[in-house]
Amino acid sequence: RPAAGAGPGPGADAIIWADQHGDLNTPETSTTGFLDGMALATTLGLCWRAMAAQIPGFKPVDPSRCVLVNARDLDAAEKDLLETLPIIRTECPDWKAAAQRLKADGANQVHMHVDLDVHDPDKLQANRYTTPGGPAPEQVRSAMCGLAGPLSIAGLTISAYDPAFDPKGDVPPLVGELVVDLLSTLEGK
Repeated sequence: RPAAGAGPGPGADAIIWADQHGDLNTPETSTTGFLDGMALATTLGLCWRAMAAQIPGFKPVDPSRCVLVNARDLDAAEKDLLETLPIIRTECPDWKAAAQRLKADGANQVHMHVDLDVHDPDKLQANRYTTPGGPAPEQVRSAMCGLAGPLSIAGLTISAYDPAFDPKGDVPPLVGELVVDLLSTLEGK
């Protein structure tokens, strides 16, 4: 998959990860060695520690301050890991409880990562890495804005767009709506 994200910016103490994949593999658990499938694991300090330590200002995010939104295509090792880590799992319509948990835990600076393959490919296909199901664009937009409302968003990553899988050009305007709505939400605080 194209760039799954570089992790939170300096000062981020929580992360919202909207993705159809868990991206929680490590070099020890990955069956493919695909680095993008390790992005969230790296952000949480579960792997690639020496490499991540070279990034100025990088500090791993505590797994209890991670919200994983609509992850539905998980490897067996990721499923096992999710049973042991206090990662907050949610679906788009249920964002309120996740936001309340982060806020109650004292999250001050939240990085938001939206991998466009989180969407239902029947509603919006952004790349070739698709799994049936998932939310419609308006559900993703509503959830991300809902999460951003009560939290302090310090950074945003939008990833994994491949125009070859978007012959009608549907993705860019919908991403534009997402960004505008997120900025309006943040400005309205």
